[in-house]
Amino acid sequence: MDTPAMLPIVKAALAVTSTSLDDLVITYIYTAKEDLARQGVEASILEDGQESYLVKAAIIAYVQGHFGIEVDKDQAERLSEVYKRICLDLLSHVETGYLKASEAGHE
Repeated sequence: MDTPAMLPIVKAALAVTSTSLDDLVITYIYTAKEDLARQGVEASILEDGQESYLVKAAIIAYVQGHFGIEVDKDQAERLSEVYKRICLDLLSHVETGYLKASEAGHE
């Protein structure tokens, strides 16, 4: 499994310093990117090292909400809502290049 450029950022957000959980964190990073792509976010802004701050924030919220280390139910729900709001923001801004042209009707 390739190590994504976002790994140190996400680990810092999770307050994880050990490398023993890297595979799990990496899995969640890729899962978040797949979910964003599935929703219609342009693949080019999901490429490793090309993530905008908004995409990074979405990935961090997704991982934090799903990772399960010291996340209570209320916090997980709040993070899920943050992730959903960021996704909606990404998908509502066609002019920024966040949305696939086919999804925006610009083919």
